[in-house]
This record gives sequence, C-alpha cells and structure tokens, in this order.
Amino acid sequence: MTSKNILVFRELPPDQLARLQAVHDVTVADPKQDRAAFDAALPEAHGLIGSSFPIDAAVLDRAPKLEAVSSVSVGVDNYALAELHRRGILLAHTPGVLDETVADTVFALLMAASRRVVELANLVREGRWTKNIGEDLFGHDVHGKTLGLLGFGRIGQAIARRAALGFGMPVRYHARRPVDLAAQAPELQGRAVRTPLAELLAQSDFVVAMLPLTEHTRGMIDAGVFAQMKPGAVFINGGRGQTVRNPCRECHGAGRVEEEKVLSVKIPAGVDNGDRIRLAGEGEAGPPGTPPGDLYVEVRVREHAIFRRDGDDLHCEVPIRISQAALGDVVNVPTLDGEVEIRIPAETQAGKVFRLRGKGVRSVRSRAPGDLYCRVVVETPVNLTAEQRELLEKFEATFTGEEGRRHSPRSATFLDGVRSFWDRMTSS
Repeated sequence: MTSKNILVFRELPPDQLARLQAVHDVTVADPKQDRAAFDAALPEAHGLIGSSFPIDAAVLDRAPKLEAVSSVSVGVDNYALAELHRRGILLAHTPGVLDETVADTVFALLMAASRRVVELANLVREGRWTKNIGEDLFGHDVHGKTLGLLGFGRIGQAIARRAALGFGMPVRYHARRPVDLAAQAPELQGRAVRTPLAELLAQSDFVVAMLPLTEHTRGMIDAGVFAQMKPGAVFINGGRGQTVRNPCRECHGAGRVEEEKVLSVKIPAGVDNGDRIRLAGEGEAGPPGTPPGDLYVEVRVREHAIFRRDGDDLHCEVPIRISQAALGDVVNVPTLDGEVEIRIPAETQAGKVFRLRGKGVRSVRSRAPGDLYCRVVVETPVNLTAEQRELLEKFEATFTGEEGRRHSPRSATFLDGVRSFWDRMTSS
C-alpha cells in the first residue's frame, strides 16, 4: 500500500488513529481549535477524515492533491457535493451505523414530551414535588395514538417499528416515493401507510420529521405545516434543524415562554395562615392545545398590633387603671366591627378575662364567628405628681394589720406562705 498524507480534522479513537499512522503520514489538526495548522496541511493532503466542519469549494481549492474525503458521520450536508463530483474526489460516510441509536433517542423524546418526563424530573430535583400533581402535568398516553412520519428512510422505519410493534400505534408516513414494505420492512405491512401530507398532519397525534437537508426540504416545516396539525399534537424534529423555517428563538419549540405577570387577588374575609386562594387559568401554560394550569396563592397573615388570632377566636389585652380595677368602670374595647363597651366590676384582679361572644373571626370554613377574649392588665401609674404620691402613701398606710389582710387577701396569703417556708427551713 502506497503511503498517503492524511489530514485528520476531528479527534478519532486512539486505536483507529494508530491504524492510520501505521500505514500513512498523518497530521491531526482540528480547524475549530487551530485553523492555521489545518490550512497549512491542506496543500499536501491526499485524504481528509473528520466531521462537523464545512468542506466547501474554498477548502478544496487549497487541497489540489486531495483524492478522498471520509466523513465520520451519516449526514453529508457539510460537504460541497457538486464540487467533489466535479473534481473527481471520493466522499465516504457511515450510513446505517446509528440507525437504531437515533431511533431510540427520537422515540425517547416522543415519550418524554407526551408524559411530561422532563418537567416532572425537574420537580423532583428542585424539591417541589410535595403533593399530587395537577392535570397540567398528567401528560398523554402514547399507546394507540397515531404517529406521522415525514421521511421514511432507515431511521424512519426503525421509529415506525417501535411505534407499531411496541405501542400499537397506527403509522402514517409521507415520502416522495412509496416504500416497498414487503422488501424493506415486511413487519410494517398493514401497519404503516403512505399518506398525503395534509391528511397526515390532520390525523397524527405525533409528527416526527426525519428529513435530510436538501434544497427541497430546507425550511419545509413552516407555520403552514404547524397550522394543519391537530390541536395538542406533538412535533419532534429528529432530522436536520434547518428543515424548520424560522424556529422560535424564545420558546425553542415548546410553544410557551416564561414571563412575569402582576395579578390582583381578592382576599375573602376570614382567611388565615396557610389558606390557599385558587386563581383558575393563571398557572403554568400547558402544552400547545391544552389549557393553562391554576395559580394557588398561599396566605400569610401579618401580626396585628392589638389582636392575636387563635382559630376563629381573637385575644387582646385591655389596660385599666388601679382605680378602675378597684372601683369598677365601663371601658371601650376594640373589635373588628368597631368599639364596644364592657363593664369592669369593682375589685377586678389583673389577668381577668372577659368573653365577648360573636366578636371574633368568621372564617372561610365556618358560618358562626368566634369570640373575642379581653384580658385585663392593671397598669401601674407612672410620672406621679406630688399630690398623687401623697394620696397613694396615705392609701397604702391603711393596709396594715388585720385590716390590710382583709383588703389584700392574695398578698397576705403569699406572705404567710413565705413565712411558713422559712420557719420550716430554720427548724429542720
């Protein structure tokens, strides 16, 4: 075998590179990383091996000795076919090696889109799957649905086998020429039918494009094609991206984009912490052709300066003066409906609780309102005048001996208990 100059323009498996180097003079130069080295090797190159880089007329002009190009891929849209033919340069590629692999991947995309696999997986990863999912995430069954294939080559037929034989799906395909199923795919006879494009789009629950990129297919999938698809159908492009005309750069084919929206929410009377308000149709947008989900607003009630809530009941503190506690009085207390009067009996002690029936909260779940509990707080006077101090001192002087015990029974009982405690301690 005559040794040739081989320019490898994509990384190869080490064992394959070693086989080339054992027979030929090999230069490795990836034009995406070192374009100068690639260009420098072109004039002496007899063969090119690589992929994912356009070999156009300009590149071929710099390689006058080139005899063959081997593409490490199935597709040939990166190669100037007419120029290669005109110059007598052989182009080799690798059809068939990834048919089943690509078919697996495309059918996995079909399943994931229909069953909302990605969205549900994200809920798990983000710790947001904390309750039963809503209908917007149920997805749709695949089994028994109709599959429409645009293009029915080797990979298209492999996808059809998975759909028809594995999931009982009727298969429609659109191709320039009918496929001899008896010769190429006998297992699909009676299960796959060549169908006009408009009819296929109108009938299919899933439309999968497996088209090569040609002048005929470039931009073939346009707004008109999508308009003919049935509502809620799923489109998957398993072929070349440029077969879709003007793909949306915002939604990337999902048919929806994320945006923020300010809403006005009516808060019903009686809501409490943890209550949820449902706003129908204001949640996540559903897949194309399906309604949006709902938005649930969880309520957090800010603490009130006066009232403390306990279920449907309210609690508050009512400060009164010593004289009001001793002599009795009528005081105003706040409620949710305005002020009301309560009568403070004479000799009311601190901590006394007054219950006002029906002055609490009427919750969203009950018909009758709760009660308001008012706890009396006897306030010690401050900033006394000389006259007030003198009067209090005279008043305090009356609380001596047995007379004082009669007027302050709790205080006397407390002091008796202290004396008894110390007597027991000292006598033991």
